[in-house]
Amino acid sequence: MRRRARCRTRTWKTELAHFAAEAGLTITICHLPPGTFNAVA
Repeated sequence: MRRRARCRTRTWKTELAHFAAEAGLTITICHLPPGTFNAVA
């Protein structure tokens, strides 16, 4: 099950990269440190 989820995540990222390249967009990924969370106001 875990392997399948990882593959799905990788596929999503790959498709996003293809879309961004076709649309001429630049995507920046920011990772939060472990133990933190992103609170959306």
